[in-house]
Amino acid sequence: MRRLDLDYIPRPAWANRAGLAILLLALLVACGMPVLYVYHADEKQALQARHRQLERSRQYLTGHTALSGAAMQEAQSEIKRANEVILQLDLPWGPLFEAVEGSSHETVALLGIQPDAQKRALTLAAEAKDMPSAVAYVKRLGHEAILSETHIINHQVQDQDPDKPLRFSVQAVWREKARGAAR
Repeated sequence: MRRLDLDYIPRPAWANRAGLAILLLALLVACGMPVLYVYHADEKQALQARHRQLERSRQYLTGHTALSGAAMQEAQSEIKRANEVILQLDLPWGPLFEAVEGSSHETVALLGIQPDAQKRALTLAAEAKDMPSAVAYVKRLGHEAILSETHIINHQVQDQDPDKPLRFSVQAVWREKARGAAR
């Protein structure tokens, strides 16, 4: 006798192939998981090692910053000195000398020029025949385009000299740009 195969709901032929494909895909994924696990575990270890290295570097730098405070102050003072030199070199020497020479007069002798780059001030030491000559000199300086706020800061008659000249100091502020130069 023959065996009876009663199949009330027949399965299509493609269902057997799809089931087989799903099974093969599941096996591939299952075989690939250990490989992915090992890869990510190695990556995690490398990141942890890098983190420890950065943490040690941070602690090293933090510990040595406190020790190098004196070196930091020395560097800051060197920077300050360099900036002062740069300010002195950046003075508008040409226009300042032209202004002083343009204001000169035979009754006034210029004895010294002292610039202050930070205040943008110029102090002149001069000697005049008398007070009116000194005042006229200061007025001429005040009319120079590069100078402003020109005034006498002190004066003294030189009694030991037979001509009794007046020695005085003038202070002026120089402008960044001369009034006439911008036109």
